[in-house]
Amino acid sequence: MILNGINWLIVGLGNPGSEYEGTRHNIGKDIVGRFKKRFETFDNVEVLVPDTYMNLSGGPVAKALGKDKQERRANAQYLIVVHDDIDLPFGDVKVSKARGSGGQKGVEDIVKAIGTKDFVRVRIGVTPVFLGKQRKPRGSRAVSSFVLKKFGILERKEISNIFDRVSRVVEEIVKYGVDSAMNKFN
Repeated sequence: MILNGINWLIVGLGNPGSEYEGTRHNIGKDIVGRFKKRFETFDNVEVLVPDTYMNLSGGPVAKALGKDKQERRANAQYLIVVHDDIDLPFGDVKVSKARGSGGQKGVEDIVKAIGTKDFVRVRIGVTPVFLGKQRKPRGSRAVSSFVLKKFGILERKEISNIFDRVSRVVEEIVKYGVDSAMNKFN
């Protein structure tokens, strides 16, 4: 069952190239890429993994949403963007809608390109927690360096569970709506 026959666009953010595979910044792209065939089996779902750098994600997303800003803004409510979030502890998954970018450059570029922030974000926490405290990097250079690092050995063991959880969240959104997913998973 698809919610009211809506056409959804699911986008996974990341950077192109093998040097970025398995990095914190690419978790959205990696998840959506892994489940692309599964998501595409749903009626009325299109999957996009832009072959651009994270900070240039807006162009491909805008093109997929429509030919002009008015059409893009109208279709944005059926956009699901899956991406990393350094403000969340590693492994946490949160659904949000119509919120600011939180400093996530790919999301900022999408908002700029489509002219609205009225879309769904599936945010995946990538910041480790040690002794009950989140170890978030400080400063733009430290953040850039951090998100472009590959996950550690212990984190990699948990990645498959995170991928499965995000897949269930996206499926819930597509089948039953954003509010249902937020109530069930946030």
